[in-house]
Amino acid sequence: MRTLAQLTADLSHHGRVCEIALRLTAVERAALRLSRGRWSVSGVLGVPLCLLRTRGARSGRARAVPVVCTRVAGGLLVLGSNGGRPEHPQWTHNLRCDPRAEVTFGGATTPVRAELLTGAERAALWPLACAAWPPYETYQRRSGRTLRMFRLRPAEPGAQPGLLQAWRPGRAGERGSP
Repeated sequence: MRTLAQLTADLSHHGRVCEIALRLTAVERAALRLSRGRWSVSGVLGVPLCLLRTRGARSGRARAVPVVCTRVAGGLLVLGSNGGRPEHPQWTHNLRCDPRAEVTFGGATTPVRAELLTGAERAALWPLACAAWPPYETYQRRSGRTLRMFRLRPAEPGAQPGLLQAWRPGRAGERGSP
């Protein structure tokens, strides 16, 4: 029997479903903010989602966006899929200009530092990201571009418990809530 998470991932390969999901961004953002990252509509459906806050590259204003995340040793992976659209999402440009950000989920908000992954390191982590969220392969193919991949690590290791302690026990790359 298929799980709800598997069904959600399968449906997310379709462009129209992606468009609906992208239109729910404001709802997801509000749910994640109000629940301090404990609940989202997509999370209920098995999508590993967190709230990422960046600074606008031009405006300098705080920007919050719900993003699919994958747990890896010492941090998180986030990919700029934009639902398979041809353009990179704005938050990836913001992180390239200023790698300081915050991640909220599991009841904790943690300052993080983003690192754009390329080459062999990106290639090594791509299968892990796709195992956590299989639609990435479809999004990359449909977009005609390489999805930007960032590793988010706590900005001040050991300074506050937030990021790693907020995760439920499990192995890196597991599907479900981080």
